[in-house]
Amino acid sequence: MKVLAILIPFILLSMKINAQAFCFYDPNTGPLYHNGSPGAIYDISYGDFNSDGHLDVVTANSIASSISFIPGYGNGVLGTPDTTTVPGTLFCLTSGDFNGDTILDVATANHGTTFVLFGNGDGTFQPYNSYPSGVGPSRIYAKDINNDTILDLIESCGDGLFILIGQSGGTFLSATQYLTGLSSIDLTIADIDNDTILDIVSTTHITNVNSELSFLKGNGDGTFASPISIFSMTYPDNYIAGIRSEDADGDGKIDLIVANSNVSIHRVEVYFGNGNGTVNTPVFYTTSYNPFYLFLADLDNDLINDVVVEEINGFTVLKGNSNGTFNVYQHFSAMTTPNGLAIEDFNEDGKMDVIIPSAYFGSPQIAVNLNCNITGIDNILQSANTSINIFPNPFSTQTTLQTDNLLKNATLTVYNSFGQIIKQIKNISGQTITLHSDNLPLGLYFVRLNEENKTIAIGKLVITD
Repeated sequence: MKVLAILIPFILLSMKINAQAFCFYDPNTGPLYHNGSPGAIYDISYGDFNSDGHLDVVTANSIASSISFIPGYGNGVLGTPDTTTVPGTLFCLTSGDFNGDTILDVATANHGTTFVLFGNGDGTFQPYNSYPSGVGPSRIYAKDINNDTILDLIESCGDGLFILIGQSGGTFLSATQYLTGLSSIDLTIADIDNDTILDIVSTTHITNVNSELSFLKGNGDGTFASPISIFSMTYPDNYIAGIRSEDADGDGKIDLIVANSNVSIHRVEVYFGNGNGTVNTPVFYTTSYNPFYLFLADLDNDLINDVVVEEINGFTVLKGNSNGTFNVYQHFSAMTTPNGLAIEDFNEDGKMDVIIPSAYFGSPQIAVNLNCNITGIDNILQSANTSINIFPNPFSTQTTLQTDNLLKNATLTVYNSFGQIIKQIKNISGQTITLHSDNLPLGLYFVRLNEENKTIAIGKLVITD
């Protein structure tokens, strides 16, 4: 019986509905992790800091005057934290290889000073180097903005933007300040005017009721022109915050995506770019409550970035479409008043997960929200070119799956109707697979057969008495 030919219409109908909905495991049903300090967390970064091939996280522990390295094991589980003292209240954090030794380092900042700590490659860090910088820093980014292959540091601060140009060996020149108004909350770095040179756009508060997008045209050498407003808004308690940039609608021009946490608005704003440093009137998308910092990530493996914003008690996701539009939001509860997110594949299953820490006045805890989507179903259907026979189906104790082509080191994954992975069989060779029900609850399941990271077959299973 050729099950695949019968199943495809059903899966297309049911999965297209689910493809618009994201799925994350509730972290409150599993362990919450500690940052190893008495203080809460203000920002988080990720990478392989101990050179074991798995992603770890590092946190800036705000009032505890420390950073924490917390190892990851490649399965979504975090290990025992190790803290390193750094003076003051730490507001922001980033990571990168600043000294060119292929080992990840970190940079963080307090009220007036930026600190750079070189990594040792085992999760520990050398004593910090300090550089005077802006007051009230909110975000710090590591990016090569002068094309010398050395990372630079760019900060949003309460008294403007600050840029520290990186030097060989991991040192930095004195910070250059760019005044952007009352304060810069966040920034994005991209070629906004299509001249092949990186520019900066800042979400800037001019007064307590007026905000603007400040455009700093890049000169290509790490310096920028004075900020100019490319879009200004006035609302009571207006509060644009997080910002990201990308060509969302595929027209070759960079667009801006902004979070607005006004007490009565709660929305994401999309400004389509004109390719000359200007933008159009924004399109608005409602979110849950008080979106602040914003991130872009492909959460459903459809090759289109989705919007992720941290909000009052977790994070909110808006699915991205190829034309630059976004779907109605979904909100996921996690930690209270978060101030940052780490979005990557922390359990190495090919799907983006979200690690979310508590915020400045919260607890010193971290939640891991693992992605439980059945991802990219349309791509799966298009690429599934191997027939799969399942007999008997429905079944009670065991069934046999047989393919037309010979398999080599394939993996069979079984999902429940919520998109959660129930079991996997790895290293499959040959053409026949025996699958046991293993006392699973009765009902509908989906199977996906992968070989060399490519989906080659899909099917539907029904377990009965």
